Parts: sequence; structure tokens; C-alpha cells
Amino acid sequence: MKRIILLLCLLPCYVAAQTIYTWVDENGVTHFGDKPRRGAKVMELSPPPPSSDYVPAEQKASQTAKADSESTAENKPAAKKMASGVSIKAPTNEETIRNNMGNVPVSVRLKGGELGKNQSLQLMVDGRARMSPQESTSWLVSNLPRGEHLIAVQLLKDGKVIATSQTIKVFVHRPIARKKKAN
Repeated sequence: MKRIILLLCLLPCYVAAQTIYTWVDENGVTHFGDKPRRGAKVMELSPPPPSSDYVPAEQKASQTAKADSESTAENKPAAKKMASGVSIKAPTNEETIRNNMGNVPVSVRLKGGELGKNQSLQLMVDGRARMSPQESTSWLVSNLPRGEHLIAVQLLKDGKVIATSQTIKVFVHRPIARKKKAN
């Protein structure tokens, strides 16, 4: 069966120059080949339809040049909107995180636009700032002790809080190695 599937996958490459024959042997197994055998039938294959998204390189280059020539000083890009809010994408509220090292990945989604000039994000864990403010929307909090933790993210502008995400609760599970008592 695997051979049949492999052969069928390779057929489009091979069909252009060859005639393909198919037959069923005495055990009921279907075979394909390029040589006629007793009881073999010629397979009728039509070429695949042309791809509608294919653009020749010359045509693509001329389209790019035309687009470049149409962009002038009048077509200035719109000013980027600055972020006005933030929400936590991961982890989810009340998620249990099982990690031997206490590592918890946190990622956020900005609302209203991208981080603007003098904007940054501050990760808060259990009501305290964890790490320095940053422009990245993801963190890897390491070495969190086992138990319940509250996570929030603040959106800062010039160091002042302008928005805060919802606070989520996560549960960190870390295995504990217990020493056996001496007998």
C-alpha cells in the first residue's frame, strides 16, 4: 500500500513522458507500471490545471517597478497608532503550569496600535515589578516557586502607567525531591 501511495505521489512528474499501466494481481493487489502486462489497463490522466497565482518573473518585476513609481511624497504612510491598552494572551487565567524549573512564559496583545515612542511594558508578578520595563511583548519568568501567583502587565508611557491588563492567576507545579528517612 505504501508503494502505491508513493507511486501516486510521483506520478505527476513521470506522466508527462510515459504511459502508465495498472493491473490487479491474483491476490487483489493493484499495481502500476510503465510496461504493459496481461490484463493491464492504460491509465487516463489529465494534466493538472495551471496555477492561477503564478506570475512570471518579468511581469512581477514590471509590477513592482510600476508600484514604486506610483508611490510619491503625496502617498505618505499613515502615522502608526500608539498602543492604548494591553491584555495577556498566555498563560490563561487559572492555568496550571507544570515546569521543573518554575519557568512561566508570558505573552501579551497590544490594543489600539503598536508601542509608540517612550512606551514600554512592565511585567508584574504577585504585585511586584519583575524585570525591567521592555518593548517586547513576551517574557520568560524563571524560577517561580510552586504555588499560586498573580500576573499582570502595565503599559507605560514615559515611565508612568497608562493602562494595566487584567490580573490572572496561575498555579505553578514543581516536583519536590523528598529525602527518605533513615531507618
